[in-house]
Amino acid sequence: MTVAVKEKSKKAVKEATTIKPKKIPEDFIYEIIEGKIFYRKGFRDVVDKRKEIEEIIGSTGLQSYLVGLVLQFLFKNLEGKKYKMLAIELGNNLGLRNNILYAIVIFDRKSILHKLKEVKYVKTPPLVSIEVDVRTDLENSTEMDYIKKKTDKLLEVGVVKVFWILCQPKLIMVCEKEKDWVLIPFYKSFTVLESIKVNLDQLLREEEKLSEA
Repeated sequence: MTVAVKEKSKKAVKEATTIKPKKIPEDFIYEIIEGKIFYRKGFRDVVDKRKEIEEIIGSTGLQSYLVGLVLQFLFKNLEGKKYKMLAIELGNNLGLRNNILYAIVIFDRKSILHKLKEVKYVKTPPLVSIEVDVRTDLENSTEMDYIKKKTDKLLEVGVVKVFWILCQPKLIMVCEKEKDWVLIPFYKSFTVLESIKVNLDQLLREEEKLSEA
């Protein structure tokens, strides 16, 4: 009898002290790559009620600034009958358990234009992807592991070039299939398509001159 009471007491204490893990809403999923879920950076703060979801969704000023400058340059030099530039977290379904988001992408216009009228993720891979910083939570991964996993997948499905603009170290990672991936500083140019070169330092300086005029 005494043993039974003790066992019940232990069970009650265990139940009282056991904290069930909080369920993570699907809204916090940023990407799924090869079945691995990557959550939005800062999602834990929202789950623990330290922040509102709106506080973790937006880009930083520098990220938005660079995306705007690169897009403006590409529209001026590439946009036309042959290519289509898109941005603002375009969703791309690349098969089962592979949902990717992009900062900037360049598509073959003929392959994508008619699909953009559908209210769902596009399934056609782009020609070029230009990412600006890592926007996912790295609780169970490292920044380089994530970059490699996403880049490998994109190159596997036919993306010709993947660029990673990394704001904090001011570096650009240039990735192509069956070529060495290289890191270059902001002051060096990188070729996007058809000998069109982007130089971030030059774009930033030109923008500053316009502000001073």
